[in-house]
Amino acid sequence: MRKIVSIVFSLMIVGSSVSQAIDLPSSDSVYDQPTRIVGAPTMEGFGHVVTDRLLSRREAHIITDAAGTAAGFTTFCQSQDPKIAPVILAARQMTAIEREDCALMRQGKIAQTEIGLTGIVIAEGLHRKRLALTTTHLFYALASRVPSDAKNCTLVPNTSKFWSDIDPSLPRREIAVFGPPDTSGTRKDFLELAMVEGAMNDPCMKALKAKTPLLFQTASQDIRNDDTWIDAGDNSHSIVAAIMTMPHAIGVLEYPNFFPHTDRVAAIPINGLEPNRKSISSGGYALTQVLRIYSNTDALKKNPDADRFIQEITSERAIGERGYLVGYGLVPIQK
Repeated sequence: MRKIVSIVFSLMIVGSSVSQAIDLPSSDSVYDQPTRIVGAPTMEGFGHVVTDRLLSRREAHIITDAAGTAAGFTTFCQSQDPKIAPVILAARQMTAIEREDCALMRQGKIAQTEIGLTGIVIAEGLHRKRLALTTTHLFYALASRVPSDAKNCTLVPNTSKFWSDIDPSLPRREIAVFGPPDTSGTRKDFLELAMVEGAMNDPCMKALKAKTPLLFQTASQDIRNDDTWIDAGDNSHSIVAAIMTMPHAIGVLEYPNFFPHTDRVAAIPINGLEPNRKSISSGGYALTQVLRIYSNTDALKKNPDADRFIQEITSERAIGERGYLVGYGLVPIQK
Protein backbone atom coordinates (compact mmCIF):
# COMPACT_ATOMS: atom_id res chain seq x y z
CA MET A 1 0.00 0.00 0.00
CA ARG A 2 1.39 3.38 -0.96
CA LYS A 3 2.28 5.85 1.69
CA ILE A 4 -0.23 8.66 1.90
CA VAL A 5 1.07 12.08 2.78
CA SER A 6 -1.06 13.91 5.32
CA ILE A 7 -1.74 17.51 4.50
CA VAL A 8 -3.33 20.25 6.55
CA PHE A 9 -5.36 22.67 4.49
CA SER A 10 -7.06 25.93 5.27
CA LEU A 11 -9.92 27.47 3.32
CA MET A 12 -10.32 31.22 3.16
CA ILE A 13 -13.94 32.28 3.20
CA VAL A 14 -14.39 35.16 0.81
CA GLY A 15 -16.80 37.96 1.49
CA SER A 16 -17.08 37.89 5.26
CA SER A 17 -15.09 41.11 5.58
CA VAL A 18 -17.39 42.88 3.13
CA SER A 19 -20.39 42.75 5.42
CA GLN A 20 -18.31 44.20 8.25
CA ALA A 21 -17.08 47.10 6.12
CA ILE A 22 -20.56 48.45 5.35
CA ASP A 23 -22.57 50.42 7.88
CA LEU A 24 -25.79 48.42 7.92
CA PRO A 25 -29.10 49.75 9.22
CA SER A 26 -30.52 48.46 12.48
CA SER A 27 -33.96 48.07 14.13
CA ASP A 28 -36.48 46.22 11.95
CA SER A 29 -34.26 46.13 8.87
CA VAL A 30 -33.77 42.94 6.87
CA TYR A 31 -30.08 43.30 7.79
CA ASP A 32 -30.70 42.42 11.43
CA GLN A 33 -30.43 38.71 10.76
CA PRO A 34 -28.69 37.60 7.57
CA THR A 35 -30.28 34.99 5.36
CA ARG A 36 -28.22 31.81 5.17
CA ILE A 37 -28.04 30.10 1.78
CA VAL A 38 -26.46 26.64 1.67
CA GLY A 39 -25.05 24.46 -1.07
CA ALA A 40 -22.14 22.99 -2.95
CA PRO A 41 -18.61 24.44 -2.79
CA THR A 42 -18.74 24.56 -6.60
CA MET A 43 -21.66 26.95 -6.47
CA GLU A 44 -20.56 28.92 -3.43
CA GLY A 45 -18.16 31.05 -5.47
CA PHE A 46 -21.03 32.19 -7.70
CA GLY A 47 -23.17 32.75 -4.61
CA HIS A 48 -20.48 34.97 -3.04
CA VAL A 49 -20.29 37.17 -6.12
CA VAL A 50 -24.07 37.65 -6.18
CA THR A 51 -24.45 38.27 -2.44
CA ASP A 52 -21.58 40.76 -2.44
CA ARG A 53 -23.27 42.73 -5.21
CA LEU A 54 -26.58 42.75 -3.36
CA LEU A 55 -24.87 43.85 -0.16
CA SER A 56 -22.91 46.63 -1.87
CA ARG A 57 -26.21 47.96 -3.26
CA ARG A 58 -27.77 47.60 0.21
CA GLU A 59 -30.48 45.36 -1.24
CA ALA A 60 -29.98 42.22 0.83
CA HIS A 61 -27.84 40.72 3.58
CA ILE A 62 -27.05 37.09 2.78
CA ILE A 63 -24.29 34.68 3.76
CA THR A 64 -23.44 31.48 1.91
CA ASP A 65 -22.42 28.21 3.50
CA ALA A 66 -20.56 25.56 1.51
CA ALA A 67 -22.11 22.67 3.41
CA GLY A 68 -22.22 20.45 0.32
CA THR A 69 -25.16 19.49 -1.86
CA ALA A 70 -26.35 16.53 0.23
CA ALA A 71 -26.11 18.40 3.55
CA GLY A 72 -27.62 21.43 1.84
CA PHE A 73 -30.69 19.47 0.76
CA THR A 74 -31.12 18.19 4.32
CA THR A 75 -30.97 21.70 5.82
CA PHE A 76 -33.20 23.10 3.06
CA CYS A 77 -35.86 20.47 3.70
CA GLN A 78 -35.76 20.51 7.49
CA SER A 79 -35.68 24.27 8.06
CA GLN A 80 -38.89 25.98 9.13
CA ASP A 81 -37.18 29.38 9.36
CA PRO A 82 -37.49 31.43 6.13
CA LYS A 83 -34.04 32.91 6.78
CA ILE A 84 -32.31 29.53 7.07
CA ALA A 85 -31.73 27.73 3.77
CA PRO A 86 -34.65 29.12 1.75
CA VAL A 87 -32.40 28.50 -1.25
CA ILE A 88 -29.86 25.79 -2.03
CA LEU A 89 -27.10 26.02 -4.63
CA ALA A 90 -26.85 22.49 -5.99
CA ALA A 91 -24.10 20.73 -7.95
CA ARG A 92 -26.50 17.94 -8.85
CA GLN A 93 -30.20 17.30 -9.27
CA MET A 94 -32.36 16.51 -6.27
CA THR A 95 -33.19 12.82 -6.29
CA ALA A 96 -36.77 11.54 -6.27
CA ILE A 97 -36.33 10.25 -2.72
CA GLU A 98 -34.93 13.60 -1.53
CA ARG A 99 -37.84 15.43 -3.15
CA GLU A 100 -40.38 13.12 -1.49
CA ASP A 101 -38.74 13.48 1.91
CA CYS A 102 -38.59 17.25 1.45
CA ALA A 103 -42.29 17.45 0.64
CA LEU A 104 -43.06 15.68 3.93
CA MET A 105 -40.86 17.93 6.06
CA ARG A 106 -41.28 21.40 4.59
CA GLN A 107 -44.35 23.28 3.46
CA GLY A 108 -44.36 25.14 0.15
CA LYS A 109 -43.59 24.30 -3.42
CA ILE A 110 -40.01 23.41 -4.36
CA ALA A 111 -38.91 25.36 -7.42
CA GLN A 112 -35.92 24.27 -9.53
CA THR A 113 -34.03 26.64 -11.84
CA GLU A 114 -31.09 25.78 -14.08
CA ILE A 115 -28.61 28.67 -14.05
CA GLY A 116 -25.76 27.37 -16.18
CA LEU A 117 -23.33 24.62 -17.04
CA THR A 118 -19.99 23.50 -15.72
CA GLY A 119 -17.84 20.41 -15.93
CA ILE A 120 -15.80 18.04 -13.81
CA VAL A 121 -12.10 18.40 -14.55
CA ILE A 122 -9.58 15.60 -14.22
CA ALA A 123 -6.35 17.48 -13.53
CA GLU A 124 -2.66 16.64 -13.29
CA GLY A 125 0.53 18.56 -12.59
CA LEU A 126 1.24 21.17 -15.25
CA HIS A 127 4.75 20.03 -16.12
CA ARG A 128 4.12 16.30 -16.26
CA LYS A 129 3.64 14.14 -19.33
CA ARG A 130 -0.02 14.52 -20.26
CA LEU A 131 -2.46 11.69 -19.89
CA ALA A 132 -5.37 11.30 -22.31
CA LEU A 133 -8.19 9.30 -20.76
CA THR A 134 -11.67 8.05 -21.54
CA THR A 135 -14.59 7.37 -19.24
CA THR A 136 -13.89 3.66 -19.84
CA HIS A 137 -10.33 4.12 -18.56
CA LEU A 138 -11.72 5.79 -15.43
CA PHE A 139 -14.12 2.91 -14.81
CA TYR A 140 -11.41 0.26 -15.23
CA ALA A 141 -9.03 2.23 -13.02
CA LEU A 142 -11.37 3.06 -10.14
CA ALA A 143 -14.15 0.46 -9.95
CA SER A 144 -13.90 -1.85 -6.97
CA ARG A 145 -14.80 -4.85 -9.12
CA VAL A 146 -14.38 -5.33 -12.86
CA PRO A 147 -15.07 -8.17 -15.33
CA SER A 148 -12.26 -10.72 -15.23
CA ASP A 149 -11.88 -10.69 -19.03
CA ALA A 150 -13.88 -10.28 -22.23
CA LYS A 151 -14.97 -13.93 -22.22
CA ASN A 152 -15.57 -14.37 -18.50
CA CYS A 153 -17.91 -11.71 -17.17
CA THR A 154 -17.43 -12.64 -13.52
CA LEU A 155 -16.76 -9.53 -11.45
CA VAL A 156 -13.44 -9.77 -9.64
CA PRO A 157 -11.54 -7.36 -7.36
CA ASN A 158 -9.74 -4.66 -9.31
CA THR A 159 -5.97 -5.12 -8.97
CA SER A 160 -4.78 -2.69 -11.66
CA LYS A 161 -1.86 -0.70 -10.31
CA PHE A 162 -0.68 1.24 -13.35
CA TRP A 163 -2.58 3.01 -16.14
CA SER A 164 -0.79 0.70 -18.57
CA ASP A 165 -2.48 -2.26 -16.84
CA ILE A 166 -5.84 -1.17 -18.22
CA ASP A 167 -4.61 0.08 -21.61
CA PRO A 168 -1.12 -0.66 -23.02
CA SER A 169 -1.16 2.68 -24.84
CA LEU A 170 -1.19 4.52 -21.50
CA PRO A 171 2.04 5.15 -19.57
CA ARG A 172 3.30 2.90 -16.81
CA ARG A 173 2.22 5.41 -14.22
CA GLU A 174 0.75 4.47 -10.88
CA ILE A 175 -2.99 5.07 -10.54
CA ALA A 176 -3.69 7.59 -7.77
CA VAL A 177 -6.73 9.85 -7.81
CA PHE A 178 -7.49 12.59 -5.29
CA GLY A 179 -11.14 13.56 -5.19
CA PRO A 180 -14.08 14.77 -3.11
CA PRO A 181 -15.72 12.63 -0.40
CA ASP A 182 -18.87 10.58 -0.90
CA THR A 183 -21.00 13.36 0.60
CA SER A 184 -20.13 15.62 -2.33
CA GLY A 185 -22.42 16.39 -5.25
CA THR A 186 -19.33 16.49 -7.46
CA ARG A 187 -18.48 12.94 -6.41
CA LYS A 188 -22.03 11.79 -7.21
CA ASP A 189 -21.92 13.39 -10.65
CA PHE A 190 -18.48 11.90 -11.30
CA LEU A 191 -19.87 8.44 -10.59
CA GLU A 192 -22.77 8.99 -12.99
CA LEU A 193 -20.91 10.77 -15.79
CA ALA A 194 -17.59 8.94 -15.69
CA MET A 195 -18.01 5.58 -14.00
CA VAL A 196 -21.48 4.56 -15.19
CA GLU A 197 -20.91 5.83 -18.73
CA GLY A 198 -17.51 4.16 -18.81
CA ALA A 199 -18.96 0.86 -17.62
CA MET A 200 -21.49 0.91 -20.46
CA ASN A 201 -18.61 0.58 -22.95
CA ASP A 202 -17.68 -2.81 -21.49
CA PRO A 203 -19.70 -5.65 -23.11
CA CYS A 204 -19.95 -7.58 -19.85
CA MET A 205 -21.17 -4.56 -17.88
CA LYS A 206 -23.64 -3.67 -20.62
CA ALA A 207 -25.04 -7.21 -20.47
CA LEU A 208 -25.18 -6.98 -16.67
CA LYS A 209 -27.27 -3.81 -16.89
CA ALA A 210 -29.77 -5.53 -19.19
CA LYS A 211 -29.99 -8.58 -16.93
CA THR A 212 -29.60 -7.12 -13.43
CA PRO A 213 -29.86 -3.29 -13.44
CA LEU A 214 -29.47 -2.93 -9.68
CA LEU A 215 -26.25 -4.94 -9.60
CA PHE A 216 -24.95 -2.90 -12.53
CA GLN A 217 -25.64 0.36 -10.69
CA THR A 218 -23.81 -0.87 -7.62
CA ALA A 219 -20.85 -2.34 -9.49
CA SER A 220 -20.38 0.65 -11.76
CA GLN A 221 -20.35 3.18 -8.90
CA ASP A 222 -18.47 1.30 -6.20
CA ILE A 223 -15.06 3.00 -5.84
CA ARG A 224 -11.96 1.06 -4.78
CA ASN A 225 -10.96 1.34 -1.11
CA ASP A 226 -7.29 0.39 -1.51
CA ASP A 227 -5.98 3.99 -1.60
CA THR A 228 -6.25 4.23 -5.37
CA TRP A 229 -8.98 6.83 -4.78
CA ILE A 230 -8.10 9.18 -1.92
CA ASP A 231 -10.63 11.57 -0.39
CA ALA A 232 -8.94 14.97 -0.30
CA GLY A 233 -11.69 17.26 0.88
CA ASP A 234 -14.40 19.11 -0.99
CA ASN A 235 -12.53 22.19 -2.15
CA SER A 236 -10.12 22.82 -5.01
CA HIS A 237 -7.26 24.07 -2.83
CA SER A 238 -6.97 20.78 -0.97
CA ILE A 239 -7.19 18.66 -4.11
CA VAL A 240 -4.63 20.71 -6.05
CA ALA A 241 -2.28 20.71 -3.05
CA ALA A 242 -2.68 16.93 -2.82
CA ILE A 243 -1.82 16.48 -6.51
CA MET A 244 1.37 18.45 -5.93
CA THR A 245 2.50 15.99 -3.25
CA MET A 246 2.47 12.99 -5.62
CA PRO A 247 4.13 13.35 -9.04
CA HIS A 248 1.98 10.56 -10.52
CA ALA A 249 -1.37 11.60 -9.04
CA ILE A 250 -4.38 13.19 -10.71
CA GLY A 251 -7.35 14.97 -9.15
CA VAL A 252 -11.08 15.47 -9.62
CA LEU A 253 -12.36 19.04 -9.26
CA GLU A 254 -14.93 21.41 -10.69
CA TYR A 255 -14.32 23.59 -13.77
CA PRO A 256 -14.87 26.94 -11.98
CA ASN A 257 -12.47 25.88 -9.22
CA PHE A 258 -9.91 24.74 -11.79
CA PHE A 259 -9.44 28.30 -13.11
CA PRO A 260 -7.40 29.73 -10.22
CA HIS A 261 -4.90 26.87 -10.40
CA THR A 262 -3.93 26.75 -14.10
CA ASP A 263 -0.43 27.88 -13.16
CA ARG A 264 0.04 24.53 -11.41
CA VAL A 265 -2.30 21.97 -12.98
CA ALA A 266 -3.59 21.11 -16.47
CA ALA A 267 -6.83 19.46 -17.56
CA ILE A 268 -6.65 15.91 -18.90
CA PRO A 269 -8.65 15.36 -22.12
CA ILE A 270 -11.60 13.00 -21.60
CA ASN A 271 -12.85 11.09 -24.65
CA GLY A 272 -10.66 13.34 -26.78
CA LEU A 273 -11.96 16.69 -25.51
CA GLU A 274 -10.57 19.13 -22.96
CA PRO A 275 -13.03 21.02 -20.74
CA ASN A 276 -13.57 24.56 -21.98
CA ARG A 277 -16.51 26.86 -22.61
CA LYS A 278 -17.07 25.52 -26.13
CA SER A 279 -16.94 21.80 -25.27
CA ILE A 280 -19.08 22.23 -22.14
CA SER A 281 -21.62 24.51 -23.83
CA SER A 282 -22.12 22.07 -26.71
CA GLY A 283 -22.45 19.10 -24.35
CA GLY A 284 -19.57 17.40 -26.15
CA TYR A 285 -17.42 17.21 -23.04
CA ALA A 286 -18.31 13.95 -21.32
CA LEU A 287 -18.27 15.32 -17.77
CA THR A 288 -20.59 18.29 -18.32
CA GLN A 289 -22.92 19.21 -15.45
CA VAL A 290 -26.01 21.36 -15.06
CA LEU A 291 -25.95 23.79 -12.14
CA ARG A 292 -29.27 24.34 -10.36
CA ILE A 293 -30.79 26.34 -7.57
CA TYR A 294 -33.72 25.12 -5.51
CA SER A 295 -35.98 27.47 -3.60
CA ASN A 296 -38.99 27.20 -1.32
CA THR A 297 -41.81 29.39 -2.60
CA ASP A 298 -43.35 29.95 0.85
CA ALA A 299 -40.01 31.07 2.26
CA LEU A 300 -39.44 33.49 -0.63
CA LYS A 301 -42.77 35.20 0.13
CA LYS A 302 -41.67 35.75 3.74
CA ASN A 303 -38.03 36.63 2.98
CA PRO A 304 -37.45 39.49 0.50
CA ASP A 305 -33.67 39.00 0.71
CA ALA A 306 -33.92 35.46 -0.60
CA ASP A 307 -36.32 36.59 -3.31
CA ARG A 308 -33.87 39.31 -4.43
CA PHE A 309 -31.10 36.72 -4.52
CA ILE A 310 -33.15 34.49 -6.83
CA GLN A 311 -33.96 37.44 -9.10
CA GLU A 312 -30.29 38.45 -9.29
CA ILE A 313 -28.69 35.04 -9.84
CA THR A 314 -31.18 34.15 -12.58
CA SER A 315 -30.91 37.52 -14.35
CA GLU A 316 -29.43 37.97 -17.82
CA ARG A 317 -26.78 40.32 -16.39
CA ALA A 318 -25.57 37.49 -14.16
CA ILE A 319 -25.86 34.31 -16.25
CA GLY A 320 -26.38 35.54 -19.83
CA GLU A 321 -23.77 35.24 -22.60
CA ARG A 322 -21.98 38.29 -21.22
CA GLY A 323 -23.07 37.83 -17.63
CA TYR A 324 -20.68 38.70 -14.85
CA LEU A 325 -20.67 35.10 -13.52
CA VAL A 326 -19.18 33.89 -16.83
CA GLY A 327 -15.93 35.50 -15.73
CA TYR A 328 -15.92 33.20 -12.71
CA GLY A 329 -16.27 29.97 -14.72
CA LEU A 330 -20.02 29.69 -15.32
CA VAL A 331 -20.88 28.43 -18.83
CA PRO A 332 -24.18 29.91 -20.04
CA ILE A 333 -26.95 27.59 -21.23
CA GLN A 334 -27.54 27.98 -24.96
CA LYS A 335 -31.04 29.26 -25.67
